[in-house]
Formats: sequence, C-alpha cells, structure tokens
Amino acid sequence: MLQIDYIIQTFDLVNQPYLINAMRKQGVAKIYIKILSKMYKELKSRLKTDIKEPYFNIKRGVRQGDPLSSTLFNSLIEEVFRSLDWKDKGVNINGENLNIPRFAVDVIL
Repeated sequence: MLQIDYIIQTFDLVNQPYLINAMRKQGVAKIYIKILSKMYKELKSRLKTDIKEPYFNIKRGVRQGDPLSSTLFNSLIEEVFRSLDWKDKGVNINGENLNIPRFAVDVIL
C-alpha cells in the first residue's frame, strides 16, 4: 500500500503547464494537446458533505483513476530525464554506463 500512496501523491504534484509543454516537446499532436489543455484548465471538484459545497478549480496534478493519467505522468517524467545532464553519471555494468534505471514505478536518480 505504501507504493500506491506514493504514486497518488506524485500524481497530485504534477505541474499542468509543464506537462503540456513536455507533450509539445515530445511531438504529441496539437489536437490532443488542445483537448488535454482544455480538460485540465476546466478541472473542478467539490467536497461532498451534508451541504452542497461550492466547486473549486484544481490547478495541479492529473486525474486520479483516469487510465490516461499514468501516460501523462510518464510524458512528464520523460521530459525531466531529458533535461538532466547524464554524462559520466550512473552505474557501470559490464563497461556500459546505465544512467537512467527505470523499473515500473521505481525510478533511481
């Protein structure tokens, strides 16, 4: 359960403008970027209590439970990896420098 909680917390911290920019840099079609931008720009929620609470805007994170969220998050993390200087960094395995070990939800930086 700890790993799932960590993933959810990470998804909550996604900077939406950075995500949209990352998708642009990675060549995602403009129509998809437009749809996702609109979807996330107008993202709202409200608390369910015994009274009707007002809606509030959600300004960061990706949608919980949306099958697309993990792909969006991967796009964002890919942009982070591309922006880092990996020269002479990493683990040497049989003469090869492995500098971006990523396994499922585990990332080593």
